[in-house]
Amino acid sequence: MTEEAKKAAPAPSRCRRRLRRWLIGLGITVGVLMLLGGTVSFDHGTFVGDGEGALLQLTSGFVTVHNTAFVNAAVAVSGSSGTNATGDWNLFYGLAAIAGGTLTADQIQGSSSVDGEPNFQRWDAEAPCDALLAPAPKSPMVDAGDPDTIDGDASRADIGATGGEDGFILGADVDEEEGDEE
Repeated sequence: MTEEAKKAAPAPSRCRRRLRRWLIGLGITVGVLMLLGGTVSFDHGTFVGDGEGALLQLTSGFVTVHNTAFVNAAVAVSGSSGTNATGDWNLFYGLAAIAGGTLTADQIQGSSSVDGEPNFQRWDAEAPCDALLAPAPKSPMVDAGDPDTIDGDASRADIGATGGEDGFILGADVDEEEGDEE
């Protein structure tokens, strides 16, 4: 990288570290994640796009998605020839299609997924660093995950990154990490 490019590149920020901590993918036109082969399983993820492209793009391999929220993209999951996917207990909102390419919506939706506005605690597409993408109490994501999985509060798992035994505890301080700089 040239000196000029280094100066133009943004420095790591607290915002990016916080978003990584939350396991959130802020989409770009080519997708949040591209799988080039192998087998990958997503359990309790939250993918928020920019309204374009696919949130997950598969070029080969197999993906399983459970208890995952897909929000604001052209397509939740798209696959090329030779790809396969399965899913259930997911939330879909603000998508033109659930599946694209060689994949079908039935593969990704399963029988227990929900459609509907996720009602995040705080989300503004213009200020993604201020996001708190945990479901609000009346969100369709609350207690809508796999019934065989429990949350930290001993209830049925929520859909999204805050759900499951290892999910984030709502009300926890997610703003600061040791060493964060303004």
